[in-house]
Amino acid sequence: MAELIDITGQVFSRWTIICRAPADKHRHTMWLCRCTCGTERAICGLNLKRGATRSCGCLEHELRQEQKGEKSSSWRGGRTIGSRGYPLLHKAGHPNANKAGYVLEHVYVMSQIIGRPLIKGETVHHKNGVKLDSSPENLELWAGNHSYGQRVSDLVPWAIELLQRYKPELLK
Repeated sequence: MAELIDITGQVFSRWTIICRAPADKHRHTMWLCRCTCGTERAICGLNLKRGATRSCGCLEHELRQEQKGEKSSSWRGGRTIGSRGYPLLHKAGHPNANKAGYVLEHVYVMSQIIGRPLIKGETVHHKNGVKLDSSPENLELWAGNHSYGQRVSDLVPWAIELLQRYKPELLK
């Protein structure tokens, strides 16, 4: 079994590692963490290292508030955040829009990239796993539904960059 690396004191996005916590029911290594807003929670080390959890929820809330600005949640004039956390654009008449005239931002961006609306069975995948990042280089068209998570090939460059920044001696 691999030796446990103590990450106490390290920072992962908004989480600061306080100390090791008891393993969860699946025997995953857990760490007691403090979010920058003050919330403390036990987080799985794997989720911290791969960026699957960036805050206690305060970051997503702040990003949603930034997207809404001073507009209400029922604002119909442009971009808003839907109940599943994906940005929506008001594009009445777009073939991929819902009855209220909203289309998922990543679907709209992909339709612009490929020059046509998405057809039944096509989905758009966020390579970095961030729902609010609909930049063209982060999107990938899939035929059929895709599973949750990210490709290892997409995570490896991120992991190398993280190690170069915080623990370059581990790359030698």
